[in-house]
Amino acid sequence: MRLTGFAILAFVAVIVQNALLPQLGFVGAGPVMVVLLGLFYALYGPGTGALVACWVLGLLVDLSSMSNVGLNAFGMGCCALAVVGIRGILFKDHWLAQAILAFLWMLALDIANGLAIWWAGGDQPVGWWQKEYLGDALVVAVLAPLVCRALKYMGGLLIRPRAMR
Repeated sequence: MRLTGFAILAFVAVIVQNALLPQLGFVGAGPVMVVLLGLFYALYGPGTGALVACWVLGLLVDLSSMSNVGLNAFGMGCCALAVVGIRGILFKDHWLAQAILAFLWMLALDIANGLAIWWAGGDQPVGWWQKEYLGDALVVAVLAPLVCRALKYMGGLLIRPRAMR
């Protein structure tokens, strides 16, 4: 894994997530851009490097959103561990596999964050999770094949070509 490319993309993803997406109407959106970048690294990066990259991405989301530090980092790490574990039996270049993995990844992160808010005594209206959680997961599922394809074209700058096979 090339650390310079990863660092640049990670900071751009966090900045776009926190500065640009709220201006476009994605006010309640979860870490959409960071999840897409994490999915790419989990699918195509070397095993240990992908796990560390996803954990760092989750930590960046935690530090930039002023939420519970460690929750997104742990969640991103667990989701990356699951994807790295099953990527040997996946057609990782197929758009449907990318969309399904992205949907499940985002849904798991949103449910974990919602349970943490509920456990802390936060009040959420009935039916709130359907709009927010499923909406975030559907947005990520639609964008995942496009972003993975674009990042794969930049592959030599992000991941060593031998590792992308």
